[in-house]
Amino acid sequence: MNKILSARPEFSDDHFIYRSPRWLEATYLGLLLLIAGLLAYLALSINSIPLPLTLMLWLASGILVLIALRRRHEAASIYFACDRGGVYFPSIRSRSIVVPTTDVSWLHVPWDNISDIRIQLFLNEAANTRGVVLSIVATDSEAREFLAHHAVLKDAIPRKSIPTESFPVGFSTFFHRHSEVMSILKRFQTATSATGNPIETNPERTLARDN
Repeated sequence: MNKILSARPEFSDDHFIYRSPRWLEATYLGLLLLIAGLLAYLALSINSIPLPLTLMLWLASGILVLIALRRRHEAASIYFACDRGGVYFPSIRSRSIVVPTTDVSWLHVPWDNISDIRIQLFLNEAANTRGVVLSIVATDSEAREFLAHHAVLKDAIPRKSIPTESFPVGFSTFFHRHSEVMSILKRFQTATSATGNPIETNPERTLARDN
């Protein structure tokens, strides 16, 4: 049974976090400040532009500065995390620019509710992308709150023995090798399935840590 957690999960020593690198976040914020500075420079240096346009430039510059300086929740750069207890997904609200930084919940999906982990070409609204796909048993409300950003069209998934209530999700970034991510997921799933219960693993053999 899935659980909704009100705070960041306490991961075991052996865990993996699939996230965007922190330097990418810093680069994004730097670009926002650079663009804001450029807009402010245009508003100050060009005397011939109409007053309404000058005000719009100042307004846009101020909004970009507020976005860049606003403290973002750690979960904003995390797609999912996993350990011997299952897979954890942060709420999609963590990526909002208006959500309070402390108001982020997580969905805990035990390994029993995850199936058909594979690398394949999956379909989404933007394009056809190759990445890691897994099927998750989740309610409609859980899918909307935690999985909607990662949704994959069901028609793109081979049916096999996937539960009809499952929700296919896919992950693909330039910063993680698909084969390594799939191996990590299957390692945790296999270790849990072998005993029927989560097991302790050797921290010294952890395959992946926080980036």
